[in-house]
Amino acid sequence: MPGTAAAPGAPNAAGLSSRASSARGGSTALVAIAAWTLFAFAGAYPWTTVPLVCGAVVLAISERPPILRGSHRILDGTLIVWILLAGAALVPLPASVRLTISPQAATVDQALYLDATTDPAAGRARPLSMDWGETASALVLAMTIALVFWCARAVVTRRGLRGTIRGIAWMGLTLSALTLIQHATAPRLLYWYWHPISIHATPYGPYVNRNSLATWLIMAIPATIGYGMARFQSRRSGGGSVDLESSLDATALWLAASVCLMQAVLLVAMSRAGLTGGVVGLICLMWLARGRIAASRWRWLAAILLTLLAVATTYANWGALANRVNETVTIGLGGRREIWRLTWRIVRDFPLVGVGVGAYARAMSVYQPVPHVFYINDAHNQYLQLLTEGGVILAVPAALSAATAAVLIARRLRGDRTAVFWIRAGAASGLVAVAVQGMWQVSMTPPANAVLFAILAAVALHDGSVRTTAIQRPATSSGRLSAEPHGPSRGGSPDRTSRPIASAIAAGSAGEKRPEFATRFRAKRGCQEPVRHSSDGLLAGRLEGKSPAREMESTL
Repeated sequence: MPGTAAAPGAPNAAGLSSRASSARGGSTALVAIAAWTLFAFAGAYPWTTVPLVCGAVVLAISERPPILRGSHRILDGTLIVWILLAGAALVPLPASVRLTISPQAATVDQALYLDATTDPAAGRARPLSMDWGETASALVLAMTIALVFWCARAVVTRRGLRGTIRGIAWMGLTLSALTLIQHATAPRLLYWYWHPISIHATPYGPYVNRNSLATWLIMAIPATIGYGMARFQSRRSGGGSVDLESSLDATALWLAASVCLMQAVLLVAMSRAGLTGGVVGLICLMWLARGRIAASRWRWLAAILLTLLAVATTYANWGALANRVNETVTIGLGGRREIWRLTWRIVRDFPLVGVGVGAYARAMSVYQPVPHVFYINDAHNQYLQLLTEGGVILAVPAALSAATAAVLIARRLRGDRTAVFWIRAGAASGLVAVAVQGMWQVSMTPPANAVLFAILAAVALHDGSVRTTAIQRPATSSGRLSAEPHGPSRGGSPDRTSRPIASAIAAGSAGEKRPEFATRFRAKRGCQEPVRHSSDGLLAGRLEGKSPAREMESTL
């Protein structure tokens, strides 16, 4: 029929189905990488990072993520510059050049190297890093995390957002249940079998350190809540009412269970920095929600979160938690203040290039007074550690990338008028929580935490305005073309819980304006068909017998 031909360049159903399958495969691979890194001792042992590196490389080859393009150009550029500058510390330099850059290196050489000469200028060429092996390992890990970030950004942009966030929620549920059972039955063993290297360690699931576990949880909790809110909002009708039958389903129940158990484990771990960061993360999420929903719904959201928290508190050891709080009040920063004082001495001696990424522990072995009863292996402050290891030359691009990311995330949140806003808000709140915790902990050392951080950053930053195209059905008897979602739901029929995404997700109260759509018309054999693109890339097309302004359905 003359009116049924597709416009030039319009994809067919098979092409879009293949694209959707590719997106699902990408999100599955991404979740698999994150799950392996988490449950394989959080990536603490070198052998556990091999599958992480290989998986990230394979995923990058498969996804071919766009880098240095569009609004992400500055952010990607600063990340690449940071990696290159960090790698420069591995290059051996003549003694004269090295001493010019880091004059105090001669004193450290005398303490670290047996072959150090009495005349520093006559010494052999050495790299700027004080620990070449650790810096090389850290550099490989940094490049891997950057690949994960770029791949995650591409995956969530290409319809992989739902699978990725659901995977994180499932990992949180599994991790929490595993940790509660293991800590109650074998508090001194990893997975009921392995002894940690430190005889005083008290493992929590795959983590040896309670603060590292708390870092993962305070990122995952807001992200899971955000996904739950997105599902709930997407089931609102155009008038603002909620379909409770479709909202309170099995998925909603296990999401609530995941949030509840993760909060319970956070209380059981009794990480003071983690609890502080977790509270700030939830406050940030509630603050973002305040500007998008009516006051009555905001109060309902607060009540639900408080209810989940109340259930979680039943798992807490209130006596031990009170002791931890009392210790904080009576001692204050305690030993951290002494650690920061010693660390600042290293910063003063190596202000320009630092001691090398990953070389903090070896540098501190020179600066820590002897005898000592414990060994300082990190600065207990993420920002001070970065300045110590990388100096000003790495701190500047890091600060620039963080500022650029913050601006982009704020812009995405302001411009997103769909259900995806809640997922972005949850991811952004998790990043804020970690930023706060980083004031007292070096939280990104475990690769599992760095991988989750990269994924959440990609979720918060991804460009939702990337255009997609509808599958064209044959013309109806009236000669109109109709559009359907990118792929059918399971069983070949539309999911009954699906709702129009852009109008059903009123980002504010029910009376708020609908999002604006950019409309383009294509003509083929005298037939004009409007295709509308929403702010998050979800397509709106003309449906048979409906107004052209009606949006397509998408299931979260």
